[in-house]
Amino acid sequence: MKWNYWHFSIRWETEDLGFWHKLNDNQKKKLAKRLGHEARANIAKFAKIEQPEYPVISEVNFLKA
Repeated sequence: MKWNYWHFSIRWETEDLGFWHKLNDNQKKKLAKRLGHEARANIAKFAKIEQPEYPVISEVNFLKA
């Protein structure tokens, strides 16, 4: 099983955009979804994958007895 031990957030400041106030809630949700999809696609495209420089933690250090 693979575990994801990292997380980050991206926030767009959209309140200053004039068109944002003209959108209804459904349009805002669609736009937010499209922005999120585009952000994830760009992260996947431009991310640099590196091998960690630290040793792997032994199971005895994190498993309960």
